[in-house]
This record gives sequence, structure tokens and C-alpha cells, in this order.
Amino acid sequence: MNTPMRLTEQNDLSLVELFIEFYQLLVEFKSSISEGYRDGKLADLNENIHPAEYMLYQLKQCLQLQETRVRKNGTAAVVSAYEKAQYAMVALADEIFLLNLRDNSNGWWKENDEQWWSNHLLEDTMYGSTLAGDNLYELIEELLKQPSFGPLEKDLASVYLMTLKLGFKGKYFDLNENADSFKEWEGYRDSLLAQCGSAGAAPRIPKLFPGAYKYNLNPLMRERLAPISRWRNLILVGLTAYAFISTIAWHLITTRLSNMLGL
Repeated sequence: MNTPMRLTEQNDLSLVELFIEFYQLLVEFKSSISEGYRDGKLADLNENIHPAEYMLYQLKQCLQLQETRVRKNGTAAVVSAYEKAQYAMVALADEIFLLNLRDNSNGWWKENDEQWWSNHLLEDTMYGSTLAGDNLYELIEELLKQPSFGPLEKDLASVYLMTLKLGFKGKYFDLNENADSFKEWEGYRDSLLAQCGSAGAAPRIPKLFPGAYKYNLNPLMRERLAPISRWRNLILVGLTAYAFISTIAWHLITTRLSNMLGL
């Protein structure tokens, strides 16, 4: 039987929490770019370093540090589950920088930046492959075929579900215009939701802001970062993203929230 991953003697971290940690870094980069690189992690960047190169390095380092912690403290089953969750994080990051960021960057992320990322994919950097658009759905299918779901499987299903809800389309890139693509993508999403919402133990995710329950992310709408102000934008967006993901994850594990998520 799988048991929740124990990374330190004092603190239990789930795959969902590791996903949140990684996605927070993505949010900070997106916020800094939308502010014209004046704030946040990219504000003091050496002019000789391409911002995309710096972000790629930081994202890779975050994942490598996570993997080191998991391998040091987790069981073989936990390590295997983390590797699959990590692949989902990588797939989401690449799709954001390739397809979603330019429209949400106030003009600061340009076509040549997308081209740089296309030539230096995080997936290629980490694994030497460029097949996440297909491979991630194969991993989801593999998980859904499991005869039983314990806490670890539910944790991984939650990571996959959040990856889809936060914008990953992969081979279904045309789901906004193609009804067949949307139907297939929706099938993966609903199957993951059914597994996440079934009875069972939930990972220990903090419920930070009750107001986050009111926020729904529509898969047919592109996510946008509202230009608030400089430091305020970075802090508020980061906290809101953390609250959104963590509260959604908590509820996905404990109950079926089809209405809440607009499904």
C-alpha cells in the first residue's frame, strides 16, 4: 500500500505541494515579465544574460532540488510518482512560455523570446525529448488504468488535473476551436476529477484564503495576469496562485467539486 511521501522528519510534503512550489516560480517570472522586467526575479538580471536562459536555469534548478529531496527521503514508489509529476510540471512550463505568455505579458515577451524557448525547451534540457504533448496524456492514461487508487495515486492525479486546468493542452492545442479535441481533453479532465474526488485520505494542504473558493478557471479562456502595480502585483499574484491551487487541490481530494470548477 502506498503511503504519503515523507520528506523530512518534521514536515510531510505531497506532490501537490511540490507542484505549487514550482508553479509559484512560474507566476513570479510571468509577473516580472508583465512589468517589463523592472520587478521581481528578473529586475537585476545582467544585461548579457537572456531572461529566458535565466528562467530556464532557475526552473531546472527548482526541479533538481525537489528531486534530490524526494530521492533522499521517499520510497521507490514516491520517487517514481514524483518523476511523473515533474514531467507534468515541465510540460506545463514549456507550453506557457511557448504559447501562452506573449498574450499575457503586456508586450514584453516577444516572438524572438518564444523562438529562444522553442530552441531550448525545458523538456529537452531535462530529458532530451520534445514529446510532452503526447507523452503526458499517455502517463495520465497509465494512471487511470490503475486497479486501485491510494493517497499517492490521488496526489499524482491532482497534479495532472491542475496541469490541465492551468492551461496545458499538448496535442489538443486546438481544443478551443475543435469540438472533438475538447471532448477528448475533457474526458481526461473528468476522469482525473472522478479519481481525485473519490473517498480517501487527502494530502495535508493548507487552506490559506477562503476567498479563493470563489475563483473559477475556465479551460476555454486564457489565463491572464492583471497589471496591478509592481511589487504588489508580484506578491498578490503569487499568493493568489498559491491559494487557488492549494484550495482547489484540497477540495479535489475530499469531494467532487464539478460545480465549483465550472465543469
